[in-house]
Amino acid sequence: MWSSTAGVASLLSALNAAYGVSERRPLWKVYALALATMLGAALLALLASVLAVAAPLAAAHLDAPWRSMVGWLRIPGARRP
Repeated sequence: MWSSTAGVASLLSALNAAYGVSERRPLWKVYALALATMLGAALLALLASVLAVAAPLAAAHLDAPWRSMVGWLRIPGARRP
């Protein structure tokens, strides 16, 4: 957690340098923002992986047109059951 938060804080610092902006926020606010960004990204990654597992299981209980639509929405090149 600390490494990924420090990585996001470094990204904020790099973007500030790229745009020529000086950081005016206190250090604790920068790290709080970095922590919130990291936690949000982790939750989105968890949600995406749950949907990747749950979509084929849900498609098995759907009619044929819906099942093929779920198959098309999955990752291209993935094996279809």
